[in-house]
Amino acid sequence: MIYLINPMRASLGGDTLAGNLLLIANTASYGAYIAVSQDVFRRYGALTAMTWLFAIGSLAAVPFGGYHLAQVGLRDISFGIWLVLLYTVLVQTVGAYYLNAWALERVAPSTVAVYIYLQPLFAFATAPLFLGADEQLGLRHAVATALIFAGVGVVTLGRRGGAWEDVSEHPDAVGH
Repeated sequence: MIYLINPMRASLGGDTLAGNLLLIANTASYGAYIAVSQDVFRRYGALTAMTWLFAIGSLAAVPFGGYHLAQVGLRDISFGIWLVLLYTVLVQTVGAYYLNAWALERVAPSTVAVYIYLQPLFAFATAPLFLGADEQLGLRHAVATALIFAGVGVVTLGRRGGAWEDVSEHPDAVGH
């Protein structure tokens, strides 16, 4: 992924430092979530657990979102923007988290975590649709795609070859 974002253009200056630190915190938090959530999803089911996760998370997010939403003239927002917002919330957020939880009920957390690396592929594949000429696919994207698929393939095929043991094959390993 570092190759994809072009580290030669990276900046650790004041303009991006807070965002970079938040990205690192997000990555660490997501890793912890993947590591500890499998038992919860298996015990209560993906839909129930994700419903509670979103309900509890909304207690922190809604006040901030509501405050900022109150600053926007809702009548000035086009129908297309509302559709993009609806798609982002339902498909890219709720759908993606639910599918992760569903997968965590069935396979090892490390297997689910590997597939997170496919997200940049979807991002840069759809970027030209939304950004037009500002975002063109090129050799860097093709090489990054090959590297990402190679990494996912190595982990996935390595597990099938017996190099790693999948927790889902041994229910006792997760406390059942």
